[in-house]
Amino acid sequence: MPDFYNDHEITLGLKAGHSGHFVFNALHKGIHLFYKSNKRNNPDLSLYEVAFSNLLSAFLMPYLTPKYKLVKGNGEILGLASEHMCYSADSKEAEESKFYYLNYDAETGNISAEVQAKPDDQIYFFNEFPPGFFADFYQTARKGEKLVFDMDSLASDLCSGYTMEEDDLHKGNIGFYIVDRKGVKTVVFFKIDNGLVLSDSVMSHYESRVVNWRHGEHAFKITARDLINFPKLQDSKNHYWPTSRRYLVNPCDPKVYTDAAEIAAFAELANDEAFQKAKWRAWYKHILIESRVVEEYLARSLDSQDPDERAKIALITQATVARVSRLKAVLFSISDFRDYVRDLDDTAKEALIKEIFHGLSQESQVQLQPGIVEQIKGFDALCQPVGGFVGDDTPLHVAIRLGDYRYHETWSHFKEYANKVNKNGETPLDVAVKLAQMQLRSEKREESQDRGVHSLESSIGSTGIIHSPDVRTDPFFIINHLLNEGVNRTCFYREFRKKYPDLKLISYRFRTEYIDRARDAKTAEELIMVFHGLGEDHRFSLKMKKEISVVCMQYFLRNKDANESLGVTLDQLKMALNGGKGKKPRPELQFIRQLRSSLWIVRIIRGLLGGTSTQVELNHLLDEAKATIPSSSCCSCFFGREDKREVDSITTSSTCLSS
Repeated sequence: MPDFYNDHEITLGLKAGHSGHFVFNALHKGIHLFYKSNKRNNPDLSLYEVAFSNLLSAFLMPYLTPKYKLVKGNGEILGLASEHMCYSADSKEAEESKFYYLNYDAETGNISAEVQAKPDDQIYFFNEFPPGFFADFYQTARKGEKLVFDMDSLASDLCSGYTMEEDDLHKGNIGFYIVDRKGVKTVVFFKIDNGLVLSDSVMSHYESRVVNWRHGEHAFKITARDLINFPKLQDSKNHYWPTSRRYLVNPCDPKVYTDAAEIAAFAELANDEAFQKAKWRAWYKHILIESRVVEEYLARSLDSQDPDERAKIALITQATVARVSRLKAVLFSISDFRDYVRDLDDTAKEALIKEIFHGLSQESQVQLQPGIVEQIKGFDALCQPVGGFVGDDTPLHVAIRLGDYRYHETWSHFKEYANKVNKNGETPLDVAVKLAQMQLRSEKREESQDRGVHSLESSIGSTGIIHSPDVRTDPFFIINHLLNEGVNRTCFYREFRKKYPDLKLISYRFRTEYIDRARDAKTAEELIMVFHGLGEDHRFSLKMKKEISVVCMQYFLRNKDANESLGVTLDQLKMALNGGKGKKPRPELQFIRQLRSSLWIVRIIRGLLGGTSTQVELNHLLDEAKATIPSSSCCSCFFGREDKREVDSITTSSTCLSS
């Protein structure tokens, strides 16, 4: 059960500010808190901010953001509260550490830290200083005489903000403290107020600035140019960002980045060797974080036993997995990052794993350890000079090599590379064909050695192709999808078709267990549980989940007796899908009603959940079944059943592919 504060246990003090929320100093059992009431009286915004803060804790280095909890009264969410950052600083640093006050002379630019700070008084934010402060601060740290920067913490804050689509990293949300580490005065950076992370994926459907309404689906696009020149951003449209001057803001607001020297100093970090190494480390950690880790951190504030909150866990996890997938593809297309991964020693790898496991349950650590170790080994192998990534591999090449091709999502973000060639003259289609060849050769060897014909046939459909267990790694389905999207058929692909003329790529369909489970379901509740599992299966993109759900419904309705019992079942499914009679739609089916609008102005008008084409199609199937139950259903969607005796042709589009 997630922990929270009871409102009657909190003593409110002086008002601390107002920015969307009313903010008060507060005490809870002697702990200094900042209490924030629900923004615009919307408890969901408090729920998301606390969830995002916990999520961000998984991506940040430990103790670089304070602890957040919801505040409830009589079972209702009244707001949220965060601990004063001093407690996280104390937890991060060694016992009896000395913290220091900062002295800054804006006229001379002189900075020093000589006087030891009192408890609760060592925390600073950039908006407390005049414009241009960071330029002087950075120059002082580069000299290394009076103090130094902890570049790992600064990179962690900025890289995590970038990974998690942070739109609110103004000067009031990023701060620092100065601590003595082995005789060296060290500046450690942190961030607070995480209510506008996942701005593109999630929050643009709830709230966004008017200046953002013109954004489209690529407003937070991940590009190699931004990663190489980081933290200077040219392609990603984060509103408040240290290297981005914003004009439609109050120029007198101390939270806004307005000083040219200060902006240039942040941009100069891209040329700082220590920062470069720290940013690659931060992002390498991010792409090693699995969905299980995300879910566990989210469950600290969202109750996985509550259907509504569990649906939010699935929603946020899906958005995070998709974002990290894109980050991974772009990172490994950059030679400097590949060099960093290749040169990482065992001690550094162990430190990364330890950091990822920080705060996780012992059970989760034991279960996740083998997978993360295997991931690291796989990345190491791919980054070697021979046998892995190739020079000029684009993010589309990389996604296919990594076995992380998410079809519509990957294509949408990287289709500009559809026919680009790497140094070996290979297009992304050629990479998929090579993987298909490797799989065919591997299966042929296994067949001839020890698998036996019977075992092999159990994995083969009528296409003559061995099916991959994970759609993201299936080279045949990737080939199918790329061709359907219109990529050029290369010479290498044509040679492959000549070599394997019996392969039925046109009729090849990825098989998924959900269709079999839907076919076998007897009641509405059983089918809803199938949809529930599908909604939490983050291997699939949101669009693919919706397509599978339609096929599941078709198979569920097949051969059902047209009687009174079926009528009740159909009514139950309609109620679960649409709500009515005072009941809300079932949270287990939330992904079906999740809108995928590309324009932000449409998102803010329609919200996150509403009537979707998938919902309309499912309702049509239910209405059709209630009127007359068909003996069979024509499936024209994305997936086929797992039944080896009856494999239906469900295509990537309504038009058959040519080979």
